[in-house]
Amino acid sequence: MNKNSAFHPVALHPFSAESMVVADLNIQDPDDIVVDFGPGLGLWALMNNDNWVKIHSLSPETVTVADLDNSSKDNLIMDFGHGFGLWAHMNNASWVKIHDFSAENIASGDLGNNNKDDLIIDFGPGLGTWAFMNNESWKPLHPFSPETITTGEIDGN
Repeated sequence: MNKNSAFHPVALHPFSAESMVVADLNIQDPDDIVVDFGPGLGLWALMNNDNWVKIHSLSPETVTVADLDNSSKDNLIMDFGHGFGLWAHMNNASWVKIHDFSAENIASGDLGNNNKDDLIIDFGPGLGTWAFMNNESWKPLHPFSPETITTGEIDGN
């Protein structure tokens, strides 16, 4: 962008977001913007840059994007906090409970090299770090609770 061009922001919504992620919830271009507007307003998606759709009335503590079932649709992984636990909004249609506990950190990546994203979940001190593999089984990764979690290709495989 040159110094003579002006940046003209476009208002998406009159309320401020607590957090947001980008996900392809319905396999249509463009990607959808998923916004947590906080307690009282909940979680919404701006679908196809066209209309707002309410996803949930609760405001999650964390939202992560993953394709848990290799459907090409992104799934939203939400931590609704203590008492509610971890949930997946699968294929923009159904709700699946992943775990009763709340997480300290959540990341996603294809750990099994099978085109399905797996979840790496830090349940905090005393519980450690676990992987939710292939959308079906739990695998302990480490007894410690890290400060942050991220995934990436580090060994070329």
